[in-house]
Amino acid sequence: MQYNTIVILGKPGSGKGTQAKLLSEKLGFSVFSSSGHLKALAQSHPDIGAEILKDMDQGILVPHWIVSYLWTSAMVTLGHDKGIIFDGAVRVLEEAKLFDEVMRYLKRPYVVVYLNIPDEELRLRIKGRAQVETRSDDNEAIITKRLQEYQNNTQGSLDFFKQQGTLLEIDGMGTIEEVQEKIVSVLSNN
Repeated sequence: MQYNTIVILGKPGSGKGTQAKLLSEKLGFSVFSSSGHLKALAQSHPDIGAEILKDMDQGILVPHWIVSYLWTSAMVTLGHDKGIIFDGAVRVLEEAKLFDEVMRYLKRPYVVVYLNIPDEELRLRIKGRAQVETRSDDNEAIITKRLQEYQNNTQGSLDFFKQQGTLLEIDGMGTIEEVQEKIVSVLSNN
């Protein structure tokens, strides 16, 4: 595989976090979870933290400049030979363009894996997850808001990466293991 930087994109409930974790174990890459870094930032900086958590709880994307700050900070300190997987980053066009610029400057080849899953399946998955995990963003109204936010903001990012030739679309249907096999297969052949 020629990439040391992988972005996993998908709608809420598509399994981005699960697939990023499995892929990191397989490849020995670290995982950058935007939600994890945002929660840590919110705890360490309460003034801005309240707004960050409010946005997250309401299913609204946190402003791209905050997320960009977090991942660019991580990239500056990451060794060139270290692999990294981004989960929940580059969701809006402005951030996607900055990501491409930073990766080119750092001479890090990257690929964006898009997990494509129908909305009806996502709703079922998120409702199932809500029964197992306690998440404030897994109720019906927030699910609808998160899917709308995704559609309104992320399509531009996907289109941009497609134009750059870095987007790999994966059918996200199937078991966790089946989806992982699809991802590994596509990455191995690109």
